[in-house]
Amino acid sequence: MKQIDKLLSHSRFSQMNDGSGETTVPEVPPTSGQKWWASILFGIIFGILSSPSAYNVTGAILGYPCVMNFNFSLWILHVIIFILVIRLILW
Repeated sequence: MKQIDKLLSHSRFSQMNDGSGETTVPEVPPTSGQKWWASILFGIIFGILSSPSAYNVTGAILGYPCVMNFNFSLWILHVIIFILVIRLILW
């Protein structure tokens, strides 16, 4: 219990005691800004993993040639759609 108290004392959460001897942590829902940042971060990760360079590295590791017709505009569109879908999931 001391480790939890030490961890909580250094976090953004404040401790609450409901009188039962148990220390509880109030649940703080993420803000809209935090949800947007998470969505953008996931979109960047998706963009990196779905890039032609990532496919070429995977192809080189697995030993097969990777030939793609890459369209940058469609790639950006897919990244934006992915960001919006993640934001809707985090509603």
